[in-house]
Amino acid sequence: MFIDSLENIANIAKNADTCIIATSAPDIETLKIKPFFVLEPDDKGKIPIEATRELIQACSLKQATDAYIIIKGAETMTLEAENALLKLLEEPRNNYHFILFAKDPTSLLPTILSRAEIYYITKANPLSAPVEASKKAKDLAHQLLTTPERDLPDFVDAITKKKLTRPEILEILSAAIEISYKSYFATGRPAFLKKLPNLLAAYNNISKNGHIKLHLIADLL
Repeated sequence: MFIDSLENIANIAKNADTCIIATSAPDIETLKIKPFFVLEPDDKGKIPIEATRELIQACSLKQATDAYIIIKGAETMTLEAENALLKLLEEPRNNYHFILFAKDPTSLLPTILSRAEIYYITKANPLSAPVEASKKAKDLAHQLLTTPERDLPDFVDAITKKKLTRPEILEILSAAIEISYKSYFATGRPAFLKKLPNLLAAYNNISKNGHIKLHLIADLL
């Protein structure tokens, strides 16, 4: 989705519960909302698991009014921090609204993306930016997206015979997810999102040390 500015960010977050804004994080004061909790990178440029645990503890309290959680530089969360946040998003509590600012939303865990609305500011649209992956990963991602279901087992068999590592497989899936999102937002054609739920499932299961070949076939078919 596209928005012209951050003026209505409170309403956007309230309606979506969790939203990801594809832009650098602005100063909190410019958002015209009083945040309940703010997460931002530490001196090392990362958001560590400890910070997310503090957020989880804070969100254990019941809220009678709207409480806005702002995560600045969401792409800097460590993998452990992202997984901890995911557990919080999986069991949302009343009146809690999450606003994540990330220069490139597709750098976040697909399982987080699947639980959020993604907004691109039209004045700073990153959709034309190239997919951040190796040429090999992008080539295989394109093949994965264009391979008919009937030919998918043969394609997966060919990939596994290359003896790619788990990180390389995840890079391919991540590139395919990013290509799907960017193609959809660039064209508005729902067809580009057809395989997205399956790609997200495969990425999630393989990232949790699931059997690579099994999930590539079972999740993508």
